[in-house]
Amino acid sequence: MSQITTKIRLRFSRAQMSVIWPGLDLLIKSYSARNTKGGTRYGYPFRIYPPPVGFNRGVFDRDFMDEILDLRKRLRPKQKKGGRVQADTIELRAMIFAIRVNVYHTRKLRHILRLSDNEVKARWAIDDESFAQLKTRSQRVTRSLENHVKRANRALVKAVTQQGFKLLMDAWPHICVGCDYISSTSNRGRSRSAGAGCSTRKISTT
Repeated sequence: MSQITTKIRLRFSRAQMSVIWPGLDLLIKSYSARNTKGGTRYGYPFRIYPPPVGFNRGVFDRDFMDEILDLRKRLRPKQKKGGRVQADTIELRAMIFAIRVNVYHTRKLRHILRLSDNEVKARWAIDDESFAQLKTRSQRVTRSLENHVKRANRALVKAVTQQGFKLLMDAWPHICVGCDYISSTSNRGRSRSAGAGCSTRKISTT
């Protein structure tokens, strides 16, 4: 009897990895800073200001974070050249989330350096042309990953049943918010939309 696996095989090009890796690296570095310093400069300043009404603090899940840490370890050797990988639906969704984190982070950086001269903006790749290219490439890779997620969803349903799959997907958006980095990538409440972006866009199993 063949063993049921929840992972699918896929190949990333160098261009795709250049879109996926920066956001994934930002997420893990934020998590590491929180572990070593007890907080990060990206986290929401709960001690200074109360959160807005309806702010979703999310939840932290060690198993999910360990899976994302392992994903980063496996992708590190492929960050510059791409290559073949195996990933399950959670890892694929984490990649999509990381892409969106990177876009929001770049938008935040553009806001911070909005008064800088064009040379500085070009050096940080935050000028209008670079940002437009980033959004285009991010959308293209995200669409490709979403197609892979459908395949991974079907593999997961075979392993845990439809009910188990639903429970896992219901938990995923709250865990995204709980990754702690989201508030760093936003302006004027955009952090909540960033968290929603990792899951409220339904990806079916068909």
